[in-house]
Amino acid sequence: MVDTNGVTPGLLVNQFRYKAWANAEILSLIDQIAFDGFPEQWTTAVRLLNHTFVVDQIFAAHLQGRGHAFVSTNTVATPTLKNLRADIQASDEWFVAYVGDLRQSHCVRYWLSSSQTVRAGR
Repeated sequence: MVDTNGVTPGLLVNQFRYKAWANAEILSLIDQIAFDGFPEQWTTAVRLLNHTFVVDQIFAAHLQGRGHAFVSTNTVATPTLKNLRADIQASDEWFVAYVGDLRQSHCVRYWLSSSQTVRAGR
């Protein structure tokens, strides 16, 4: 058996559940910022979180072997917080389900490819 350094489907599910929790917490905190009082900070916070959502969508497309429509790691328009929250929640649910369906053999392949990438300095 190949040592995956502890990477298992169960560990990945826990990590993605934690990511979903953190995203929900961050969205709740952004929701508490008064846009009228801090429009620049609010917009920056939403755009930063939108960037992570876009990158997640690009990553999900690669995992599924499909293309995506993104030409950048953020969108031109800043989404509403309501729309971003719904998009991130759906994305987080998808990732939890995706890693929950992985078999240990997928983790071994991932670990081997990422280990080779690290050793090659990529």
